[in-house]
Amino acid sequence: MDALPLESILVPTDLSDCAPGVVRHAADLAARLGAELIVLHAWQLPTGLGGSVQVAPGPGEAPVTVAEHVRGGVEEKLPALLRIAEARGVPVRSLVVEGRPVDAILKTADSVDAHLIVMGTHGRRGLQRVLLGSVAEAVLRRAEIPVMTVRSRWHSGCEARSCATCTTHVLSESRSVAAELDG
Repeated sequence: MDALPLESILVPTDLSDCAPGVVRHAADLAARLGAELIVLHAWQLPTGLGGSVQVAPGPGEAPVTVAEHVRGGVEEKLPALLRIAEARGVPVRSLVVEGRPVDAILKTADSVDAHLIVMGTHGRRGLQRVLLGSVAEAVLRRAEIPVMTVRSRWHSGCEARSCATCTTHVLSESRSVAAELDG
């Protein structure tokens, strides 16, 4: 049986503190295989919130739509992840899409003709997994291409007490929108 070509690897990222480790794994693999890396961040508006709702990013700043505000935060964090792949000589590009993360990952994998998905997992268990769900698990179940998961590892510089309780994937822009909505 001939080996399948692996020309493109999709790396969905939640932009958490663990994201660089996942991108490093994917970039090392891409370098060995001569594959392109596509770093994807999928985000969605809070339930019931329309895309035209405006928020003030900061004191004295002009209002922008929630979508513009969140996208700005994402685009601020992505370059650091791209530099990881570039440092390994791997061709890399990024995509930011709006939508339910699982659906957006699968749709993007299809649209870019990805041959492999490499994604991180925080390893939540029990009630946290039931309440928060697992994007990685849902992608594993539904993907039509191979999926490789990279388990996050807690280290002393982490904000959370464990990977299972990590919330660094919640962008400060998303937190500010939630705070503004809460009044």
